[in-house]
Amino acid sequence: MKLPALLCQKEEPGSSDSEVESKDSGMKVLLNDISGEAREGEIMGVLGASGSGKSTLIDALADRILKGSLKGSVTLNNEVLESKLLKVISAYVMQDDLLFPMLTVEETLMFSAEFRLPRSLSASEKKARVQAVIDQLGLRNVAKTVISDEGHRGVSGGERRRISIGTDIIHYPIVFFFFFKSGFWIGECRSSS
Repeated sequence: MKLPALLCQKEEPGSSDSEVESKDSGMKVLLNDISGEAREGEIMGVLGASGSGKSTLIDALADRILKGSLKGSVTLNNEVLESKLLKVISAYVMQDDLLFPMLTVEETLMFSAEFRLPRSLSASEKKARVQAVIDQLGLRNVAKTVISDEGHRGVSGGERRRISIGTDIIHYPIVFFFFFKSGFWIGECRSSS
């Protein structure tokens, strides 16, 4: 996947003169001449200081930025990746976990499976996929636990994060966009094995 791009945003009054300005009036360049490559089977991380453009880059790759703001293209296997196809083949786990607090882990994943897996799959095939994701993410011991919210005891913060990941990988995505704090994923996977 590659992204040679120029990403611009409307300039805020009083913004820094050190920002690179584009030829379009009222716009500032956030990312310029960006390219990279992620090969099949590889995991790629984007690291940087706060405000350095990490989220902007991921949002651009995941096609979550207004079309008029992005110049350039994202390619997959040397072909321009269309927005409609990207939505089918990718998963995007948001920075905040948005889950229904009254559902169990298993019910949450089943709800996602009903919407994201093909209608041609039987109910038993969808249940099997849910059980596989529960095992892959180390959620077996909390599968019947209600997710809950701040006011009630439910799953832990790390489990919530893995549930969010599960809702997005349920449909076998080939491209996966995901935000996490350093150290989170390794520690959580070790504690659940």
